[in-house]
Amino acid sequence: MSRARMILSFVGRVVGRRVRARGLPGPAGRVPSRGAIAKSCKQALAALLLVGSIAAVSGQLKEVCPIMDPQWTQSLDGKWKFKYFASSSAGTDSGFYRPSYDASSWSETPVPSHWELQGFAPPKYKHVDKGIGLYRTTFRVPKGWGGRRIFVRFEGVLYGFDLWVNGKAIGSWSSSYNPSTFEVTDSVKMGKDNVLAVQVTTHCKGYDFDQNDCWALSGIYRGVSLFSTPRIFLKDYEARTTLEANGTAAVRISATADGASKGAACEVTGRLSSRSGEVIGTFRFPLSSVGGASGAAIELRRPREKDLLSPALSSRGGEGETPERAAERRTANSMAGEASIGVDHPQLWTAETPNLYQLDLSLRKGGPVIAGGARDNRPATDHHRGRHFEA
Repeated sequence: MSRARMILSFVGRVVGRRVRARGLPGPAGRVPSRGAIAKSCKQALAALLLVGSIAAVSGQLKEVCPIMDPQWTQSLDGKWKFKYFASSSAGTDSGFYRPSYDASSWSETPVPSHWELQGFAPPKYKHVDKGIGLYRTTFRVPKGWGGRRIFVRFEGVLYGFDLWVNGKAIGSWSSSYNPSTFEVTDSVKMGKDNVLAVQVTTHCKGYDFDQNDCWALSGIYRGVSLFSTPRIFLKDYEARTTLEANGTAAVRISATADGASKGAACEVTGRLSSRSGEVIGTFRFPLSSVGGASGAAIELRRPREKDLLSPALSSRGGEGETPERAAERRTANSMAGEASIGVDHPQLWTAETPNLYQLDLSLRKGGPVIAGGARDNRPATDHHRGRHFEA
């Protein structure tokens, strides 16, 4: 069962208990009052918000689109030093994250992997045993990354973990099936070995929501990577497509950059292409300080055929963005903008005709590209947030 379904099931049980506690029906029960139902729903909603915030409050994450360019990416997968404890305490090894700690006697384990499948603990069905796994590895920051921002990304860890780099606490995360990214720019040393230490805990807060009707396995089970961005980087992007009643499609694209100084002239340029690689149209829109974000989309290339972008491009400058989404974007050095474009005769996606469009975005400052390669493949009637993309 997925996390979302488990949360909804949990809330449903809360509502059921509250309703039954007030003598509400059963087949022969009395009709509930509106006040009773409203109070039950408010209590259930509070429970939902509490459950939904479990992962968020336990992590000090950085929101950033991962760079997939090999020049700015380094895999940390491989053999790591490892030690397992069938308890919630590492005892005398609790200082394992310090660079001076000697882990030479530890076993090695492949990352990614499950420690049960490497023989460190017996696998269990449905319910994971209490335990912690200590991981250590070393890495060097590639030459040429100086002056840039550096991040480490975990694609998946069962169940929760704490991260240190060179003895400095970086952050924590406890959502097993979601990736997490941490900035380590101020913690790494250029030209020297850096010690990365991870403590994985099975019984972290909310771990039961990540247990399913299958084998309960643990560890760093997906890849770990290091990547670098310019000082100003593409923090997030969103593309929302809507099919109109007249058969056209509206495409709304928004983007947020982080790390820009006040008054910096930044803009996003983009290209929409067909699955065959034909360029349908190109566009650009400026970014401004969040809170007054505006986008003045400019068409750079006129459409040539019936399945191309409409010549009329419009900008809404933040209009239509939900309050939650807007609040998420508001950080001290963030800039945002957006534009809406149209497709006259969109090729729609079905199981029999899986048509996709390719959207490429680049971040520019004063003309030159400073962050590029964000690529997204999507059907014409899909809504997608840009934290996971192929490049």
